[in-house]
Amino acid sequence: MGALHLFGPDQARVDEDEAPVAAKGFITRRFVQETRQQRDMAEQDGRRARNDLLRIDAEELDRRGRRDADVWRQQQAVVIQPLH
Repeated sequence: MGALHLFGPDQARVDEDEAPVAAKGFITRRFVQETRQQRDMAEQDGRRARNDLLRIDAEELDRRGRRDADVWRQQQAVVIQPLH
């Protein structure tokens, strides 16, 4: 395994295996990168969920609008019919 660039509380760089280093309170660049990737994926999931909610709301508004228009047309058809 190659040298790992590690960051600790004092920003010292250390060359060691990850397990002993993690036990000392240091974290690896790989850990930081993986954590950022997980955060980015979670943020993307959140954006996707918000977009889904907006789409569902828009669909509901569209259905309501079409339903209201249909009701209005039916009411107009009843009013306009000649009386016999």
